[in-house]
Amino acid sequence: MGDIDNDGCLDVYLSNRIGNTAITNYLFKNNCDGTFSEITNTIGLINGPALTFCSGFFDFNNDGWQDLYVANDKFKPNYLYKNNGDGTFTDVSESSGTNIIMDAMSVTIDDFNADGYLDIYITNTPGGISTPDPGCVLFKNNGDETFTNVALSSGTHLDSFTWGSSFLDADNDGDLDLYVNSEYSGQNTFPTYGFFETNGDETFSDSGNYGFLSNAYNSYSSAVGDFDNNGTLEILVNNDSNQFPSFWENTEVSSRNYLLVSLEGTTSNRDGIGSMIEISVGGNKQYRYVMSGEGYLSQNMLTEHFGIGNANVIDYVKVKWLSGIEDIIYNVLPNQMLTVVEGSVLSTDDVSPNNQLRSFPNPVSGYLTIRAHNNINSVTIYDVFGRIVLSHHVFNSFVEVNLASIRSGTYFAKVDFAETTSSFRFIKK
Repeated sequence: MGDIDNDGCLDVYLSNRIGNTAITNYLFKNNCDGTFSEITNTIGLINGPALTFCSGFFDFNNDGWQDLYVANDKFKPNYLYKNNGDGTFTDVSESSGTNIIMDAMSVTIDDFNADGYLDIYITNTPGGISTPDPGCVLFKNNGDETFTNVALSSGTHLDSFTWGSSFLDADNDGDLDLYVNSEYSGQNTFPTYGFFETNGDETFSDSGNYGFLSNAYNSYSSAVGDFDNNGTLEILVNNDSNQFPSFWENTEVSSRNYLLVSLEGTTSNRDGIGSMIEISVGGNKQYRYVMSGEGYLSQNMLTEHFGIGNANVIDYVKVKWLSGIEDIIYNVLPNQMLTVVEGSVLSTDDVSPNNQLRSFPNPVSGYLTIRAHNNINSVTIYDVFGRIVLSHHVFNSFVEVNLASIRSGTYFAKVDFAETTSSFRFIKK
């Protein structure tokens, strides 16, 4: 599920893996009234039959719109659809370099190298079986709407019959590790699982004894969450029909700290699906993206987890919602679950680096004060739907805007200068 038009209502993409049939994949738009409309063909999605195991909505180019990646098993390339922001999608599979043909099982999205761009991990069948590329794939996002497969160079090229996979910070050191499960259970030479501990330099190591040596299960999907609320993540694995699920408890014992972040959307969807969470610890940033559907037949907990090592304070926590609203909380203490309600904790003193624009107070009940180094030509106030609610023309570096006539809520102010513009968000109480 994802919100393809940022209207606050979650839309649905159905992936079908059915051979020898004309049944395809379908996208259903949420009409926000309890009904959905099937719009697959009209918005630019390829809708021919494909053996699709998994898909995922995510924002691959950080433009504020949810794109869609589709993983196909055998013969058909994987698809990456770019959301154009106007209700249509463009197939950028080839130009992005993600149109690989493989026995793709899972789509696992995360920012493994903490550069602010989301990467894709795709599981696969082993050599001799795969059609045609063996081993798993790690598509590193290059930040220019292209990806590079770094599975071999990163050490995550697991050659087995793999299905589910999950990124997680297993030891709270501030870097994402990777768990991958396998259909094999030890009756052959192929690995029964993969656990890759990050080295912090875009490479991983799998040489440690991480406790999975007793894994003799035919495993298919995995999800992560903190079941005992102690700040470390566990892994739940779905096994074959004649086996119970596996629950791998995290027994990491250390003094490392953590932060859990829970979102509550108001203008955006309630669960904050599609939101990017950014934290900074000593200037080092981490990112988490809230998804609905995180790999083959799985859903992680919607509360996002960050390991922060031995740090005693988080510089800030920033949430960028699909509505465009950004909430920022400064000087956050670790070892807690922080709940962020959309639009409730905007910065109280917004500063623009281009012209040293300052606005206060925020939230505001009466007059909004705006100061700048350069003369301001006009101030325009918009609501969250982009409608103009106030316009104020002036030629001064100091402006006070009377907000008595507008309702309580979240608004955007656009400040026009002679040769540039600046904008910020604020709350009217």
